[in-house]
Amino acid sequence: MPEQGIPIADAAQILGVSVDALRKRVQRRSVRAYKGTDGQWRVVLPEGETSETSPTTETLSETSEDSETSAIIGTPDERFARVIEQAIAPYAARLEAVSREAGALRSLLSQTERERDELRARLTASEDAVPPSETIAPPAPSQREPEVFPKQRWPWWMRILAGK
Repeated sequence: MPEQGIPIADAAQILGVSVDALRKRVQRRSVRAYKGTDGQWRVVLPEGETSETSPTTETLSETSEDSETSAIIGTPDERFARVIEQAIAPYAARLEAVSREAGALRSLLSQTERERDELRARLTASEDAVPPSETIAPPAPSQREPEVFPKQRWPWWMRILAGK
């Protein structure tokens, strides 16, 4: 094959994914790969992925624990932490906004409660200031208007059966 591929394990490290994830990408044909004459799968990385900053096949196969290589690729825990931080960043921003809004609502609630207490105090003071003779008494039962209820309409089947 004219294109030179690298072993799937080394390509997975360069791309920062697991070997199984890279195999799945090959299966879905989102990554180009071919089976070499030795029977191993080789991955052809896109041009953007093979740069001077990416480790070469020799570097990865010689020392995978080299500090320079691990600084470029990062440990799985560091990659996981970066992914989690990126995933929760919008939620953290939303939480901060909701917290600020809750603080504003709490202050508004306390202000409203103070106003309510002031109005209650003024009402009781004004009720105490009015003499009992000036209070308005409810009308006598004889003066009340009779309550009028609308005539209840029977369901159609009762009107037919009862003859109404």
